[in-house]
Amino acid sequence: MQDERQGRSRSEPTPDEGQATAGKITRLPAREHGRRAAGSVAPTLGERQDNLPAPLTSFVGRERQVAEIARLLETDRLVTMTGAPGVGKTRLALRVAEAVRDRFADGVWLVELAALAEPTLVAVAVARELGVRDQRPRPLAEALAAYLRPRSVLLILDNCEQLLDGCATLADALLRACPRLRVLATSRARLGLGGEVAWQVPSLTVPSAGVEDATSDPGRALLSSEAGRLFVERASEARPGFELTAANAAAGGEVCRRLDGIPLAIELAAARVRVLSVEEIVARLDDRFALLTGGSRTSLPRQQTLRALVDWSHDLLADAERTLLRRLSVFAGGWTLEAAERVGSGEEPAAHCLLPTAHSVLDLLAGLVDKSLVVAEELDGVARYGLLETIRQYAAERLREAGEESTLRDRHCEWFLACAERAEPELVGPDQVRWLDRLEADHGNLRAALRWCLQRPDAESGLRFGSALWRFWEGRNHLAEGRAWLDEVLALEPPAARPVLECRAQFAAGRLALLQGDREAAGRILEPCLARGRNLGDPDLVAITLAQLGHLNRDRGELAEARSQYEAGLRIWRERGDARGIALSLLNLGRLDLMEGATDEGRALLEESLSRYRELGDPTDISRVLLFVGGIACDLGRLDEARARYAEGLRIAVRLRDRGRVCANLEGCAVLAAAEGQPERALGLAAVAATLREAIGTAMGADEQRRLEARLAPIRRALGESRCAQLFEQARGMAIDQAIAYALDGDGEVSTDGGPSVHGGDDQAGLTPREQDVAGLVARGLPNREIADELVVSERTVEWHAANVLGKLGLDTRAQLAVWAHEHGGSAQ
Repeated sequence: MQDERQGRSRSEPTPDEGQATAGKITRLPAREHGRRAAGSVAPTLGERQDNLPAPLTSFVGRERQVAEIARLLETDRLVTMTGAPGVGKTRLALRVAEAVRDRFADGVWLVELAALAEPTLVAVAVARELGVRDQRPRPLAEALAAYLRPRSVLLILDNCEQLLDGCATLADALLRACPRLRVLATSRARLGLGGEVAWQVPSLTVPSAGVEDATSDPGRALLSSEAGRLFVERASEARPGFELTAANAAAGGEVCRRLDGIPLAIELAAARVRVLSVEEIVARLDDRFALLTGGSRTSLPRQQTLRALVDWSHDLLADAERTLLRRLSVFAGGWTLEAAERVGSGEEPAAHCLLPTAHSVLDLLAGLVDKSLVVAEELDGVARYGLLETIRQYAAERLREAGEESTLRDRHCEWFLACAERAEPELVGPDQVRWLDRLEADHGNLRAALRWCLQRPDAESGLRFGSALWRFWEGRNHLAEGRAWLDEVLALEPPAARPVLECRAQFAAGRLALLQGDREAAGRILEPCLARGRNLGDPDLVAITLAQLGHLNRDRGELAEARSQYEAGLRIWRERGDARGIALSLLNLGRLDLMEGATDEGRALLEESLSRYRELGDPTDISRVLLFVGGIACDLGRLDEARARYAEGLRIAVRLRDRGRVCANLEGCAVLAAAEGQPERALGLAAVAATLREAIGTAMGADEQRRLEARLAPIRRALGESRCAQLFEQARGMAIDQAIAYALDGDGEVSTDGGPSVHGGDDQAGLTPREQDVAGLVARGLPNREIADELVVSERTVEWHAANVLGKLGLDTRAQLAVWAHEHGGSAQ
């Protein structure tokens, strides 16, 4: 949704020049629509009338959008509803018109422009609907102005995109001359007039997928969204007797998400239930332009198939815009302006086309945004752009037809390889969160580039990607995915001139295997990697591989061998003056001392490692060491110290969005709860951690697992098998933010309703305490990231709660929430 008011210059009406003497206005009978009876005479001033068509199907959702646009029409004389093809601009405009009918004594008039091609015909179409005769030589626009000047009318100009100049010229003339006139336009792009409010029509809301607090009932999840309700209603109309099941509800949610909540696409998909199951519809969405046909015969031809609809928008573009649009299809999951300039500009085979240059991309991109074909948003102060999947698939077809796909995918791959290698050294140290976030934002592009490396095939680029990204895959818990990529890349014929590159990728594969608990595979990969590193004379690779083999032997119980490897790595790093390597070796040796019962020695080494990591400002490793320092404090009975260490480590892990480290700290808190005599809390935290580990595919270290089991075993014996199983199942349904709050302060109870509540109970507005917290912080103007840090939850959880708050309060924007909070005492509580 967009309310663009900057630079508004409200147009004042011009004097009524010649109104009384310019000649008599003769009216033709208006077309017989809406409440006009057949054969009725032309209405007189003040007679109630309109030509709105009676709807034939139900209107689903959008209540807040209708109210918002209706409010705009109270104060703004020209409102243009913009949006992507098929997003439902016309239907929403008609719904708004029905809502505001009573405000306009002389009618609400719909002027359909989609079938017109000449700008001069806009005035003709308006005159036809209003029944105003063209009396040449007097300009028709003047006749319309004279007729509308004394009247209170809402004029709806529908589908203006192919006639922008004509619509803008007429609207400007009429608004200046007619003070009681309001104009509501629908268009892919704004008209570009002073005083115009451009309101972006959003897609329908879609069922959530993969959000921790979402309901586990697929049918309920589907019907909780506008797109889901539309799909079910239209499917029921297409096939009477259609019933929701768990399977087809989940598939229906997938349809809605993959079609981006676009109403026309969803209606076309729902119509296919006459001949296909919902699951079969999902399977065919990769060829959606062939699938989504057969719209209403009474609709415009371009609204009867998805392809015709997008063809219509594409045909309205300039050549350079078309070229850039098809090139943008190589991006997956969005892009920045810099990426578009580097990938989307340059030479192309079709020499007759105006080529996008690096300097022209910004203006062309802005044009595509204005025409609702590219979506723009701001993420952490950086503008990012994206394509709805339907538009991306269409543009990709055009790219292949132009013979540019291979060239553009090469450019895309080169750009994101450079980005990955630029980020790699920053993934350790104080700025690692920002760089991890950058890579996460472009995760789809990194996947697409890697896929292209394998398809070409290009082993060298693939190995470079693997060497650069392993810390990202580890830090954001994409372990299985990273390992799968590395396995495929390492299976390619390696470049003879880059043996070090291959060896580093092998190390990365071994490291990820170890983190997954696949010790057999880790040993099989890392042992030859160590030998190759020595032969290649790469001391850094040798030292870090020694550390991983030390971990492997430690978990096997071969402590002497592990110590030898840790100490060998420490010698290399001391010789090279590598402060980070030294801190890592001290951590590893300290943990080994603890396992061997040398508590004082181990504690000293860990404290020194923690001090070094704090100097380096490396949050990942600070969190890692805090976990073990907290464990020592817990074993020594220094429970307050242990609690402080675990809390700091858990908060860092949440800020890093490192779910593997969140798991480890939850397990530490479970050990602490057992030591504090809170057996049920200890079991609950261990269960949540185990559930999360299953979800992300990471394993506990063998020593940590033995330590946790030693604490939980007496609890299980005391509580009994039945009670433990009950607590475990209840805890598995706990939302992750609830578990984190539970671990940090011990407040709350395990909830079995799938909701996010930590404290229980609702306020008078129906908000849970967690939703109240989120609402208060949103009302203070905090972005989602800062709210997530403040509440120690994930950003996605904040998004989920914020959406729930707006829905429960009947609000549409965060600004409205701020007003609501002010009216309720300055907060949302």
